[in-house]
Amino acid sequence: TTTIIQAGTASTTGDRRVFTVGGTASTTIQDLTIQNGRLTASSGEGGGILNHGTTTVERVHVRENYVQYSTSGYGGGISNKGTLTVRDSAILYNHAYSQGGGLNSSYTGTQSTRPTSATIINTTIAFNTQSAASATVGGSGIFAREGTVYVLNSTVVENNHLSSNNSYAYAINTGGGTVYLKNTIVANNKKQGTYLRDISGAYDTSGIIDSGNNIISKISSTSGLNTNTWYDQSSSGAGDDVYRKVGSATPTGI
Repeated sequence: TTTIIQAGTASTTGDRRVFTVGGTASTTIQDLTIQNGRLTASSGEGGGILNHGTTTVERVHVRENYVQYSTSGYGGGISNKGTLTVRDSAILYNHAYSQGGGLNSSYTGTQSTRPTSATIINTTIAFNTQSAASATVGGSGIFAREGTVYVLNSTVVENNHLSSNNSYAYAINTGGGTVYLKNTIVANNKKQGTYLRDISGAYDTSGIIDSGNNIISKISSTSGLNTNTWYDQSSSGAGDDVYRKVGSATPTGI
């Protein structure tokens, strides 16, 4: 993409979010690079895009956006509080302190009357970071605090959690929402630069649901896996090797 919309000339000089989509708006963003959004006030969210409405993002790079206050920061690249579709795009090198270095499905408190959803298709989520440490934070790549996130034909790699204290520090994590994965690679994600943190052992049993044909590199624990349908390719049983699904899952959600 040759058209760049930015909040500053560098990732350290921006002083605002790049795009905000209001609750009644229906918007399509195409063929852009969205970069250098920077939010450093309390409870900032969505350094590149904050969506309250209905937004489609196509062939867009969302990169080098930053959301961090001393104790908060949500959705470094994108924060969703509406209906979002991201297609044929890349979410790269973004940072959030609390939830979703790349993308956050934010808390709204209105899921029963206005459910939120994000659909990610043919998209790379990579090299994003997240740093806070507690049970309701995490997701260096994707965090679903509420709502539903569908990830299809996508790649989630090389995202990094920066704190040593967070046992919830995975590339994809949930804190009340649900993530469905299909035809997706989740691999080589890190905690403090060490390849340990792709996805939690609760995969396929709670908030992160397998919808078929995924490749997951490192799983924190085998406790959440159905060993009749998952195969450890190195047969170590340690939960630290490449896993693949045996057969196909019952299609769910996607």
